[in-house]
Amino acid sequence: FYRFLFKAAYGITDNIEFDVTIPYIYKWSDTVDGFEDIAIGLKHRFVNETKYSPSIAYILTASIPSGRDDFSTDGSFGGGVIVSKRVGPVKGHFNVFYEKPGKGSLDDEVILAAGLDFAAAHNMKLLAELYSKKDFDSNIFDSTELRVGYRIKASDILYTTVGAAFD
Repeated sequence: FYRFLFKAAYGITDNIEFDVTIPYIYKWSDTVDGFEDIAIGLKHRFVNETKYSPSIAYILTASIPSGRDDFSTDGSFGGGVIVSKRVGPVKGHFNVFYEKPGKGSLDDEVILAAGLDFAAAHNMKLLAELYSKKDFDSNIFDSTELRVGYRIKASDILYTTVGAAFD
């Protein structure tokens, strides 16, 4: 199957952000495809980066059920911690996320992610991330992806990111 994500974020203030993720699943072999649960989140950076210390933020998330039994967790809620630090043209981050599904038959989800973005030009960054997940239907970390991409600053208030992940 192929999974496509549409992600959007809106900075309410300099340190509070509203996020939306709309995932879509496409399968080649049969007709089962459609939208997964739509996730919304609120991220708050409560420690700003200084010369020697990283920035630290937390995120609170919830998902709206899609109504598709194949893809839905009947909604979920969770949170996470995001730590990031810039050194010269390279910014690194480490994220930990936890999510509790609404469907009682599913396990909790845990995600660990670490990555870098490299400022290759004034308006472009190269991205790389290692992403590992203990999914809703597993008791172990059984999915690890390498994600690569680039982000272009389309205007003063708009960034566009294109990427791919390899499991």
